[in-house]
Amino acid sequence: MTDSPKMRTVTLVLKGGHLIKLGGTVDVPSLIRRMQDHSPEGEIIDVLSGPNERLILRREALLAVMDNYATFDEKLNSASESDSTFPVRPFVLIEDYLSSEEHQRVLARALSREAEFETSKVTHGRQDYRCSLVLKHDEIVGELFRAKIQHSAREIATSLGLGLNDTPSIDAIECQITAHRDGGFYRVHIDTGSAQLENRVLSYVYYFRKRPHSFFGGELKLYEPTAEDGVDVAALVKPKDNSIVFFASHILHEALPTYVPSNAFCDSRFTVNGWVRNSPVASPQYDETPE
Repeated sequence: MTDSPKMRTVTLVLKGGHLIKLGGTVDVPSLIRRMQDHSPEGEIIDVLSGPNERLILRREALLAVMDNYATFDEKLNSASESDSTFPVRPFVLIEDYLSSEEHQRVLARALSREAEFETSKVTHGRQDYRCSLVLKHDEIVGELFRAKIQHSAREIATSLGLGLNDTPSIDAIECQITAHRDGGFYRVHIDTGSAQLENRVLSYVYYFRKRPHSFFGGELKLYEPTAEDGVDVAALVKPKDNSIVFFASHILHEALPTYVPSNAFCDSRFTVNGWVRNSPVASPQYDETPE
């Protein structure tokens, strides 16, 4: 009797408890050798897991490698998209979101207000849960993004299987600027984790940077809506310059560690991020929210 076909996945365990699940073409023996070597701090590991999937990380960030073979079920693999946990799609990604002039204006505003960025916080107060800097308000950047997002929010929400009561008012769209410097991250969380935040429907993250290759890492990791233990990964979104990603505010997600070789503020992983609510914001709760 022929053995059932197997599907291979390789999971990397990173510092801070982050997990990255990759395709089955990863060279695991080579990774293990690199972990056993007494490599100098800061050495870069380049992991290839397919023709279009590549992960770059620091050697000291990698704690363990899990190699798993599961029985491959062709019926499950060929199931229609409507049968999946995500009935529509897990996220909407738009590249070249801003014009060149708008992109430069946003970057210039972030760099000019470096001294006003504050350490990000979370409501439970854990110091090891989030590492980033945040600028809670910027009238120029906020006006630009609120206008653009207001125009398309209902259409995007519908494509994600979400419901907005109506075209959101400007006051129902939250907006802030976040910087992840060397070692920045945010552990698994949701954006609707308290009574003050429960009417958030749509989350967004716009990525921008000063120059190519100023940082690496910092992917947005989205989990299946039914995930409870951080195992079922739906998508891994790379922080591509001038791109924006939209996703449901109630699903688990995290920002993986960012590495900035220069550790200069101008080389940070910058985002404009926020949330669309079903009603205007009475009192914004920026400090307890993501990215």
